[in-house]
Amino acid sequence: MIVCLSFFSLSATRSHSTPPTHSAHSASPLPLSPYNIPIKSVSIFPQLFMAEPNKHIKIITGSGTDHYSISLKDTLVSYLRSINIQVEDLGTSSYYSAAAEVGRRVSQSTPSSSPEVRGLVACGTGAGVSIFANKFPGVFAVTCLTPADAVNARSINNSNVLAVSGKYTSAETAVEIVDAWLNTPFNSPCPASNNKPWPEEMERFLDKSLVEMAEIGKGDLDAANIAIDNELGGLAK
Repeated sequence: MIVCLSFFSLSATRSHSTPPTHSAHSASPLPLSPYNIPIKSVSIFPQLFMAEPNKHIKIITGSGTDHYSISLKDTLVSYLRSINIQVEDLGTSSYYSAAAEVGRRVSQSTPSSSPEVRGLVACGTGAGVSIFANKFPGVFAVTCLTPADAVNARSINNSNVLAVSGKYTSAETAVEIVDAWLNTPFNSPCPASNNKPWPEEMERFLDKSLVEMAEIGKGDLDAANIAIDNELGGLAK
């Protein structure tokens, strides 16, 4: 299933309260997401859900045709619409074609694009779609099976494409993963940093990596485009 979901927040209606204090004798219910799914991640990463949602993100999404990813896609589409995010569904395709199309579009965007362009891809395991989305320069697709994975992927790798598994991820966890991925800034505290700010040395490395990672593969793509143009020019003569 290729699903091209281009969306951006229409209004900041989401609010997440501070997780309640639990006593030894009573347990308060977990807070709910706007999709009425308990958000366990609030108690794990409380700083994420206190932030204002990013209203300037456009996400292009695709998934495979297997029933695992179709079901997960439908859940995430419903969730995104429930938080007033505009969703455009373009249909279905093989997982590799869907992922490649999402990767290509994200790659063609620029860092200064407004809204920011990210991708969301799904298949049975989440592995295949990440492989093919990552074929394009400037794409940092990461398969995330837990909210902690998503926080690390954003904080360390500046992930701009999220890959999810329809077979191994429940609807509840998928919503938590998407929320964590949308709300985590690059170079922020994460599980890999013990949820503390990165040391100054690591912050310098991460800042430098943004520039260096973006350049990987660009030369190869330019050479490929030149070769294609030359070939097409020769055919036209």
